[in-house]
Amino acid sequence: MIVIVTDAATQPHWPERFCDACGYNLRLLTSDRCPECGHGFDPDAPPIAQIPWLRRKQIGTWRAYWQTVFCGDVSPVARETAKVGSATDDATRFRRLIIWQAGVSVALFAAILLPVGGGAVRLLVTALLAGSAIGIAAGVFFFLATALLPMTGHESCNLPRLRVLNCYRCAPCAFLALMLVPICLLIVFASPRLLIDFVIPSLFYGSICLFFVVWLNAILMLCAVNEYRLRNVVEVVILIPIMWTWAGLASICVGMLTLTVAGGAFDVLRNFLD
Repeated sequence: MIVIVTDAATQPHWPERFCDACGYNLRLLTSDRCPECGHGFDPDAPPIAQIPWLRRKQIGTWRAYWQTVFCGDVSPVARETAKVGSATDDATRFRRLIIWQAGVSVALFAAILLPVGGGAVRLLVTALLAGSAIGIAAGVFFFLATALLPMTGHESCNLPRLRVLNCYRCAPCAFLALMLVPICLLIVFASPRLLIDFVIPSLFYGSICLFFVVWLNAILMLCAVNEYRLRNVVEVVILIPIMWTWAGLASICVGMLTLTVAGGAFDVLRNFLD
């Protein structure tokens, strides 16, 4: 009798595969049923990326982007499917898109919020300069705030997964655009009374809720690498506010610099226009 042994040493080329129903590791299995839950699968088919962002070529970039945002916020799918070995480059592109969207949203909000008199050309120039300066500062903030946390106690084999999850844990920052767009519309069309009574409190409480969602999402995703060890949970709970404070101070410095440059450019353009 001949016994065929299939293991990681004899079949190093077999891709990682996880059950779509329960997440069980199906690597090296030759049957077409998950031994954990009985869900059927095709062992000869390539693994399907369960993170929507990895299927953006099939379903479209923006659809995959928003599906990943909601997937990463409201379910454990993103942190579990990181075990598939998703490329770090794809996760990095997702984080960059989050940072870009957040920065542009803040820039547009600042450009609309600024009450500037004068002609249309002067108004447009002022909005562009001030919005760009504040948008750059916001981009710096989100870049630093979503950087890899200096967590300890991780084995070297878990570091790639930790880097991938760190990129996807910033998904809630995409809700900033969903919050600022209606507020911008209210600023343009609403009365000053409504602006004071509704828009400003909504912006304040919305920012607080966004911070806690980002905080909780980081705990759920990053601490999953070490099965929610108390040490790592405490680290993330403490490090997130520290990182946001550091990012806020750095973005304030950058904002002061960019606003100074924008002010100088505005003076030059004003003298030219006058």
